[in-house]
Amino acid sequence: LRVGEGAEASLGHGLTVKLPLDAQAGIQEVWVVDLVREKVHVFRKPQGEGYGEAQALEDGELSVLGLKVPVKEVLP
Repeated sequence: LRVGEGAEASLGHGLTVKLPLDAQAGIQEVWVVDLVREKVHVFRKPQGEGYGEAQALEDGELSVLGLKVPVKEVLP
């Protein structure tokens, strides 16, 4: 699991540059916290330079190591 956060400029860099590198490295799940739009982007199932599953969450729960984390707890 890798978690990153960023404002508008770093979000684009994270999604276009870092995310493909994470997928290539086999990182199974990546959370990117969008501070501007108050969303958590979740990427799972790495495939080549991308991810087979992607979601943008504003509410609900995230799951890590069997623990449930409310999305609102991750957002500022």
